[in-house]
Amino acid sequence: MNPHEQKFYLTQEGIQRIQQEYKSLTELKRTKLQEAGPERVRYTDEPDPECLSFQEELEEYNSRLATYEIILKNAVPIAAPRTQDAKRIVGLGAKVMVRVNRSVHVLTIVGPLEADPSSGKISNECPVGKALLGRRMGETIMFGTPEKTIYKVIKIIY
Repeated sequence: MNPHEQKFYLTQEGIQRIQQEYKSLTELKRTKLQEAGPERVRYTDEPDPECLSFQEELEEYNSRLATYEIILKNAVPIAAPRTQDAKRIVGLGAKVMVRVNRSVHVLTIVGPLEADPSSGKISNECPVGKALLGRRMGETIMFGTPEKTIYKVIKIIY
């Protein structure tokens, strides 16, 4: 798939965070350009280590800015379902309380860019996230070989 056409599922907070990062990086790049002056920006045939380092830094900023632009252009906001029926099914943005063996965990289903398993945010593309999508309260899923881990959906919150 062309990265310019890829969809990026993000929470509203995720979109705002990327917008802020884009803005901060744009301002940082502008400041660096102003501080450097035109002699560092121009391209010459003679290799100047400081100039080359500065140009590499600018290329990195440009690359990151281009990535942010693609993400923001193709961002799909994650919204809670509108109907009560749909709220009974695990989807993007759901907080899912699951029982795993004898302990209870709350997992939030997010897009890959916001996934952070250590804080309970799992991607809709990871194996557990994929398996939870479309499940209802009381349903179970099983993972692992040779030892099986059972996840039971206890509660779904939007």
